[in-house]
Amino acid sequence: MAKFFLIKEDNLYTLNQRIGLLKIKKGNPIFMYYLLNRNSYFLMFDNGVGQTNLRKDDILDCPLNIPSLSEQTAIADYLDNKLGEIDTLISKQETLLAKLAEQRTAIITNAVTKGLNAHAPMKNSGVAWLGEVPRGWGYVGLSKLFYIKAGGDLLPEFFSQEKNDEHPYPIYTNANDASAIYGYTSKKRYSANSITVSGRGDIGFAVYRNHDFDAIIRLLVLSPLKNLDCRYYTYSINAL
Repeated sequence: MAKFFLIKEDNLYTLNQRIGLLKIKKGNPIFMYYLLNRNSYFLMFDNGVGQTNLRKDDILDCPLNIPSLSEQTAIADYLDNKLGEIDTLISKQETLLAKLAEQRTAIITNAVTKGLNAHAPMKNSGVAWLGEVPRGWGYVGLSKLFYIKAGGDLLPEFFSQEKNDEHPYPIYTNANDASAIYGYTSKKRYSANSITVSGRGDIGFAVYRNHDFDAIIRLLVLSPLKNLDCRYYTYSINAL
């Protein structure tokens, strides 16, 4: 759909060959800006494929219902005030969400590196970024706890796009999305109580898997070598 922008007279600007300039001969320009951006006339030029193309005559033929100048100004003032209030609320919500995301990360990091007992005696972990850890905690590499394997190629002979009785196991791909399912398979290669970790792009995103599954496209799978609570290690990896 066509998008209109309001340019103030004291602004300097240049236009490329695909942008048109409308100069308001009469009426309230702010009202016209709101009106044109919400006019359903321009929907007919949007076919949902590629870029919308508008000719000069297409824009000039746009039908408009124009109230009196005083009504235009009243409507424009009303919209400026109401939309300003909404934009302020949106900004506050975005700030709140950012703070909550920071708090969430801090809670996870503190729990997996310091434990739940705030008064536990501590020791130096020997790892610069980790700092002190509870005195009773050990330190070991993931390779001592997990068998790590990269997701292989898709097995088309076992594949289905839909889940059914014959193909009950989800196939997960390399993505920073816990539910990035490529399809379903009749042959599971990994068991429940495992962890998947993205190994390409934004690497290191861990997801706990509590069911049997398959993995493809460089998604790393961590299968425990001993009895572990993989949920804890999922939080630990995401806190790195």
